[in-house]
Amino acid sequence: MGIPAHIATAIDGVTNLSPENFGEHESLMNEFWTAAGLEWVLLDEEPTLSATQKKLDTEGSFLLFAKVDPEYRGMVKPHSGTHARWKALKSAFTTVTFSDRLILFDHLISIEHNPGLHITKYISDVETMAKDLKAQSLEIPDDVLTSILLARLHPIMSASKKSLCKETTFPAFKDASARLRADAHDDAKDDETRVKIEAAVQGMQATAFAARIPRPPSGAPPPEAFEKGFRWCSPKSDRDCFRCGRPGHRAQFCMAVMPEAIAQWILGAISQASSTTPTYTPSLVPPTADAQAMAAQAGPAPDDDDDSELDDSDRIPWDSLTPEQVEEFEDRGLHRPGKLWVI
Repeated sequence: MGIPAHIATAIDGVTNLSPENFGEHESLMNEFWTAAGLEWVLLDEEPTLSATQKKLDTEGSFLLFAKVDPEYRGMVKPHSGTHARWKALKSAFTTVTFSDRLILFDHLISIEHNPGLHITKYISDVETMAKDLKAQSLEIPDDVLTSILLARLHPIMSASKKSLCKETTFPAFKDASARLRADAHDDAKDDETRVKIEAAVQGMQATAFAARIPRPPSGAPPPEAFEKGFRWCSPKSDRDCFRCGRPGHRAQFCMAVMPEAIAQWILGAISQASSTTPTYTPSLVPPTADAQAMAAQAGPAPDDDDDSELDDSDRIPWDSLTPEQVEEFEDRGLHRPGKLWVI
């Protein structure tokens, strides 16, 4: 008697076992071995099998081999029994390296306390990360975990931290957590403290926004920046400027190297553009004939930036350009307004 078909069907969804998905299917496979009558697969040492059990084991061994990703079947092929193959697979797919623990520990000490969320969210994040490390054989001592909890606490709760640090006996993690929850509960009822918390949250949001402010490019622009006469940017761009590298750059005529006056003009344009949500994504692919015809019928959109050459010419600070920059613009078909050209 082999493995019942209805039992084997239960693991149809287990396919291509690999280090990436082994944890997802391990518990189901453990239940399967017992349900299929191969409970010895889960023992530390494989017992002596009867003739009936050996036949069942042969089926289980093949079934497991078929469930493994072809790239990793070489790990189990040298082993003949289900017990040996499952043990080899589990050892290979669940081995945790020191680097894995170090990465997880770095996440633990980098957890941020957001005062805009309830304190229990922060405490839970720290506690969960510590449990994950313990599961990887790196247990964090209670006093160290408490220290991390207090060290990463937002300054808005500095009074609570100072009070805990002044205690004669260093508080246990559960005691420190209980104090923080109680203090946060009291702070939520105090109008003055609530205003401070709101200000702190706004400050964090402002800091996050400032981190996205464009910064000067590093290094020389790529040679492609000056090829084919492309105009890489748009006044409403939500992409990086191909020439200067500034994210969200509006410099439709960015020269990569520019006088201070032009640089200030571009920075001013960035601040204006950042006040509204970008709605236009630039494309290097020219519009189709159908799209051009539809645009001509629709006419210019209200309050929209016209990317026509006339409008572009009006926005260029011609008086601040060097002769070389003027020449490059003219080569692109952009001319100083009011200047007559002989064709």
